[in-house]
Amino acid sequence: MTSIERTRYVFKENDMTYVEGQGMKRNSKTFLLIMLAFTMLSPKVLADNDGTASSDNAYVFSGTTVVNTGKDNGFSKRYPIDKDDPHYGWSLGDFYVTGFTSYNIEQDGTVVFLKNAGDKVTLSFDLQQSKTMLNGDDDLELHYDTKAYDEYFQTKVYQHSMGLLIMQKTDYQNKKEDPIIFESFLEDAKQKSDKEVQLCEEGDYEVALDYEIEVDGSYFGILDKDTYEDYRISFNFKVRNGNCMIFPRDLAGNELTNESYSQDGFFIDFAKSRYLRINVKYMVLVEGQNGLVEDVRYNRPAADGEQYTQSGIYEIDIENLYTSQTMTKTIYVGDDPVIKMLAIEGKSLEDVNKELYPEETTTVETEPEETETPGTTETTLSPTETTVPQLETSAKTQSKDGSDDKDSSGNGNKMIVAICAIGAVIVVAAGAIVIPKLLKRKKSSETAANGDAKPTAPTTSPAETKNDENTAQINMARPSSITTETTYGGKSLGKTVAWTPENKKPSDVPSESGNDADKDEKGE
Repeated sequence: MTSIERTRYVFKENDMTYVEGQGMKRNSKTFLLIMLAFTMLSPKVLADNDGTASSDNAYVFSGTTVVNTGKDNGFSKRYPIDKDDPHYGWSLGDFYVTGFTSYNIEQDGTVVFLKNAGDKVTLSFDLQQSKTMLNGDDDLELHYDTKAYDEYFQTKVYQHSMGLLIMQKTDYQNKKEDPIIFESFLEDAKQKSDKEVQLCEEGDYEVALDYEIEVDGSYFGILDKDTYEDYRISFNFKVRNGNCMIFPRDLAGNELTNESYSQDGFFIDFAKSRYLRINVKYMVLVEGQNGLVEDVRYNRPAADGEQYTQSGIYEIDIENLYTSQTMTKTIYVGDDPVIKMLAIEGKSLEDVNKELYPEETTTVETEPEETETPGTTETTLSPTETTVPQLETSAKTQSKDGSDDKDSSGNGNKMIVAICAIGAVIVVAAGAIVIPKLLKRKKSSETAANGDAKPTAPTTSPAETKNDENTAQINMARPSSITTETTYGGKSLGKTVAWTPENKKPSDVPSESGNDADKDEKGE
């Protein structure tokens, strides 16, 4: 018995069936109808329910469409098999595939066999008929075709063919390879015996079996009315690697595992997995706002054997489109010390940033607030008062031993109050001297204008008047006061106006004609 018979029910004539371990048994019609419906399912899968096949199971292309192609036309026509066709109601045999791990069925019905390392996906054929008595009919037999060729695959003409089998592979680049042709595949095939066709690696496969049937039309062997009919069985399938594995290798060919380091670079070995989606993302380290960050330079599909030698971080993303499995591998390249810290020392980028950019403790210096002394008024200087350039005094004073005293915020506030007080005293004193003098001059002017007051002093001579004018000009040329601005912490604490000892107010300079103003004041 063949492997197919060991894993399925095989129907015989006269309502009998063979069941492994039980021999031949007659079954009820109900049971036969149920089993017949089961065996007529197309395609039929002899595998586990989860799609994983064991070594004893196979995927059978049962019920694959058989068409009548006409006669001597390269098996190119397609005529349905009706009840008047000699091939009606029976099958020559089944193609089946073994050695896969699992399978998928695409929307168009194409079966995709998934293989792992060590799997040997094999296509075989199980001949179910006697070549000289097809379907148990002595008038039907396989015939040697003297003009056999396949128009679809564009083969040459074969003159002695019993079953022309053609198998063509299309690779991952969509390139069709030369077809594998068995000129007379069924010639040495035996009934109920598996015949291996081909081992199958990754790729897309098209299979066709072209054969000719002779129909004996003689009457008692006297009248020869033999006819011939051509038929074709065809189907497609695909083989893919079921894993999601590639192999990064250094330039010497040594395998690099995930998060490995290679100073000179690496390349990717696809391991003949041609249908994986593989992308390489290349990143470099650049300065960011909070330290080093990864900057993506490109993210593109990978090529088998392509070398990657630029210093940086490489992430290889792999996806198997048929199993939806994904995987990522990271490889570090270059002699950058930071790259080595990530790869060799196993540090994260966050840890590297903490080491390269430690957090600094920043001391915030509190500046004293400005205080406004109540009652402070702004004094407007007379035209005779010239302000010299302001002098900036340091808030830090020298101690007696020459060392700088460190002022606290309390001492700073006290200094502000003291300076403001001194300024107020000076302003009041200046007002006490200047205001009475101005009032007295104003009163003298009014008296002279009205003619009510008697002259109390001799008339000033022109020479004396000129002398007084010169004295006033001299006093105006000299700075009569010094304005001092005190700053602390870069901010102004106030201004102080002080009269200089060597320059008195112009009103205090005695005239050469005598102290007439004093005399007038005493007399009045």
